[in-house]
Amino acid sequence: MLNFLKEKVLPKIYFYLIPVYFLLDIFTKLLVVSYLPFHKYVPIFGKYVGFTYIFNKGAAFGLFHSVNPLIKNILFTIVTLGAIVFIFYLLLKTYKGQKIHMHACALILGGAFGNVSDRILGYMIYGAINDAGFNAGRKFKLFFGKVVDFVNIGVGRPHGKYRWPYFNFADACITIGLVILIVLILFTKEENANNTNKTENDTDNKDDETIKTGIT
Repeated sequence: MLNFLKEKVLPKIYFYLIPVYFLLDIFTKLLVVSYLPFHKYVPIFGKYVGFTYIFNKGAAFGLFHSVNPLIKNILFTIVTLGAIVFIFYLLLKTYKGQKIHMHACALILGGAFGNVSDRILGYMIYGAINDAGFNAGRKFKLFFGKVVDFVNIGVGRPHGKYRWPYFNFADACITIGLVILIVLILFTKEENANNTNKTENDTDNKDDETIKTGIT
């Protein structure tokens, strides 16, 4: 049993984490849609941290919110699917066997699947919800065109200008995964540069010793 877990399960654990993060994201959004009042601040830690159920028609953290809806949906879907393919390539090839790198990729993929599912399948997952928060019920229709956001943090008024853009569990997964990868890449470059310098110094020292030996 232990050998089975070690040889079959553990090497694939990062692939299993992708649906875990994806389902956690969808679950939290379903809770928000079902139980939170629309566009009203629900405090967790006073005015600093709370929940506000809104829809984001832009990218992560509300970027590109004002772009034409049709162009935006097509563009975001293509870009997200392309990013998913690229991250899967990193997971399967570039970072294969590198545990932290693979976990970071799993975080990004779980989050990406969560948000792209909202945009494409939102009518079936949450219902036909209009911009006022009224839900007419689930229907078989594609391209919901928006994402459920709810985390509201910052200072001052809950809907004031000194707030971080609203985000969700998927955004958090993507951001954490990207930060981990960036840090690892930077440290790897620095380590490789140090190793290269050390190798060059060792080579120079050997050359000097060889010259001295020849002279002697």
